[in-house]
Amino acid sequence: MKYLSSYSGKDDPEIWLESYHAAAKSEKWSDEQILECIRLKLKRKAKEWYNNLSTKEKPKTWDQLVTLFLEEFSNEDIQTSLARCYRITQKKDESLKRYFSRYQSI
Repeated sequence: MKYLSSYSGKDDPEIWLESYHAAAKSEKWSDEQILECIRLKLKRKAKEWYNNLSTKEKPKTWDQLVTLFLEEFSNEDIQTSLARCYRITQKKDESLKRYFSRYQSI
């Protein structure tokens, strides 16, 4: 992961997260390793934010991390929409078409 730049809070957070996740998957990291090692790629404002998360706030899944990260570092205009997208789950007995339609509406 030496080739992946660190995140300081200035670059596009969504693009950086996608790059980090793709790099980690290419290294065949487990989900736990992906969550644990992200702190090593954070600098300045981003590192301070992550270090200030309490144990209860620390994400337990990739989706939780993405939501928290985007809520913190996304542009105010898209922050709410992106956070909502990552929280959408398919309801029991909901067709895939209807689920996808709800997702697209956001």
